Amino acid sequence: MTAPIPQVTPRAIGDDRVAASGSSGCRDVSLALKWVPSGANTFTLMIFFYELLFVLVAIVAVVIGEVWSRLAAFLFLSAWFVVIALGYASFGARLATTEGMSEDDRRWLTDARDGIRHLRLLFGLATLAALVWRLIAG
Repeated sequence: MTAPIPQVTPRAIGDDRVAASGSSGCRDVSLALKWVPSGANTFTLMIFFYELLFVLVAIVAVVIGEVWSRLAAFLFLSAWFVVIALGYASFGARLATTEGMSEDDRRWLTDARDGIRHLRLLFGLATLAALVWRLIAG
């Protein structure tokens, strides 16, 4: 006989923290979704929106490179890389001054900074690949 399949309900990761603080508004914007079964067996499915952003921008860059110009695709990805690097520096600077910052805010900024660090790596590699694509394919 097989075990019953638990019911699965989606909820945002930040729900526990908001419920614990008694806050009615959710300032903690989740970057992922957590699927929580109502049974005893728990499993987690994460959807990373930074990677989704990267994939969409990379597809647009390929279309720009094929339809218009590979140099324009390289410049497009370079601009995204610069914006992401500035965002990473901004989060890092805010975390360096932790005066008056709650633990939840510090945790949220740390998670966001770590996600942007990953995104910065992806865009750096994509920009390098676009440059190689431009140099090899002309």
